[in-house]
Amino acid sequence: MATAQGRERLSSRLKMLMYDDDDANSNVLHYTSWQALEDVENVMIGVMFAAGTGLLSGGIYVASSSAGADVAALKMFTAPTTADAVGDWRFAEVGAEQVAQAGAAAGVVYTHFSAGITADAGSDEFAVVYIIAPGRFKYSGLTADVTA
Repeated sequence: MATAQGRERLSSRLKMLMYDDDDANSNVLHYTSWQALEDVENVMIGVMFAAGTGLLSGGIYVASSSAGADVAALKMFTAPTTADAVGDWRFAEVGAEQVAQAGAAAGVVYTHFSAGITADAGSDEFAVVYIIAPGRFKYSGLTADVTA
């Protein structure tokens, strides 16, 4: 008799973080969550519009500390203002080499990244997902369930 075996290929190779972003400021750039770039090979951030009037701009930002020092926009979402209906989403992806090149050009060592979002209205809400591909030798315990 055959038995079912659990195969966790993606959760053992990718780290996924999710956030409910409902910052109450309109037309103000804010950052969802600064994450360390240590042992990160690639990062993809997706933002889904959930409520309100829409997304003005957003993308992946890098900084030289977890406090957001020396912030720079690394890759912006394409056509963000068209994300104005519930379920519309945008994403951006960067690799470690892009971060290193941007840091070298700016004379800064970037150590953290975050989604940066500018909402159209204070009532706007977004679901934000970070998908992180770690370096070559990280293999387990990368993604876990979270219950608040």
